[in-house]
Amino acid sequence: MNDVEIHIPSDHVFERIVRDSAVVVARYLGFPDERTADLQLAVSEAVTNAIEHGNHNQHHVKVGVHFLLHDDRLAIRVVDQGGGIPTFGPVDRPSI
Repeated sequence: MNDVEIHIPSDHVFERIVRDSAVVVARYLGFPDERTADLQLAVSEAVTNAIEHGNHNQHHVKVGVHFLLHDDRLAIRVVDQGGGIPTFGPVDRPSI
């Protein structure tokens, strides 16, 4: 398994680096052009979300992107420094 990690400032200018890297990885794995374009869009949206909603456009806060390659498979993890979505405990349901 090969891993590629990229850490960028929370600035939309640097999102382009990740988007272009996704294309390089997809071509390395032999993805067809249509799947490469899909991957590029998905990574772009995930990184933009991390910049805006996770890190609140704070340039000094990093977004991490991990490309995990294994044979002909690819997993991508986008990590921001936000607190995530709040979770709530179990919901009491009324008995009928």
